[in-house]
Amino acid sequence: MKSRRLARFLFLLAALCGAAPLYAQIDIPQGKWWKNDAELVQALNLTPHQVEQIENIFESYRDTLLDLQLDFQKKSLDLKRMLQADRLDEQRIEVQATQLEQARSELAKQRLMMMVKIRKQLTPDQWRILQEKHAQRKKERELMGIPKNGGRPGQLRIPPGGK
Repeated sequence: MKSRRLARFLFLLAALCGAAPLYAQIDIPQGKWWKNDAELVQALNLTPHQVEQIENIFESYRDTLLDLQLDFQKKSLDLKRMLQADRLDEQRIEVQATQLEQARSELAKQRLMMMVKIRKQLTPDQWRILQEKHAQRKKERELMGIPKNGGRPGQLRIPPGGK
């Protein structure tokens, strides 16, 4: 009975981990595109004031997002270690999974709010162009076989045994 409950719980956890995050609802390029992508800035016809405002928004969220990302990664790592243990402690796993989902939720919410504030700095035409250019680039990367995360490292992987 307990192993069936744990199996259901792990299935639910896996489903939640695969769910699209809130911030995916506003799909904009990753990183400081307003500083590092001259072609995109030119296509959007961003004013220096807009660039400055977007940079200020990014800077105001940077430390918080870094802290939340580290907290999420730590909680994820802790849960993976618990799941790889020889003896599974269902109560601890359930508590850790709840903490992990809370961390994921807070991170997603803060990313979303930053993106909303950035979007508010753009005109409707700039927003439309940004969406089109971003979708076009994503499609080009997919055709070239570049992973969705841009080929960047960053996923924590624990070898068997948790070492």
